[in-house]
Amino acid sequence: MNSAAWRWLTSGVFGLLVGLGCGSALYPVLSWLLGLPDPSGLPGAEEQDVRFTLLAIAALAVQVAVAVVATVLLARVADARRRLGWGCLTLGSTMLLNGAVILLPSGVLGHLTAAHSGQDGNDAAVAALFVLMLSLPFAVLCVGLLAGGALLLRRRAASSR
Repeated sequence: MNSAAWRWLTSGVFGLLVGLGCGSALYPVLSWLLGLPDPSGLPGAEEQDVRFTLLAIAALAVQVAVAVVATVLLARVADARRRLGWGCLTLGSTMLLNGAVILLPSGVLGHLTAAHSGQDGNDAAVAALFVLMLSLPFAVLCVGLLAGGALLLRRRAASSR
């Protein structure tokens, strides 16, 4: 395969994944900033306010813009190892941001640190611990991508030694 085609292919895959991760983290943040309620809890969800549609369009536009910018910036890196390293770093950072957006507002960490009394409090703490245990593979993948990207960027190319 042509080196330019390989460069754009790898950059495009990383760009799409980063854009997808950024969009899924962006939608809850935008709805929280705009003060919009959760649409799943509204009666008559099929007749939603037009603000929800505009919010979805804005989030999709930002998602596509991030994907295009990430693809172009990664395609500009000439060395394949450095391009793969930067791609892993951006993907790991995006996934970590996505996990933070999901876990922090949910109050899972507050359930673990709060003093509980009675059976209901213990059940809430066990449920929070279970959610954290389920997110552990996601966190390990994020740390692995960040560490792998940093190692790929730190190593020098064989021709420059």
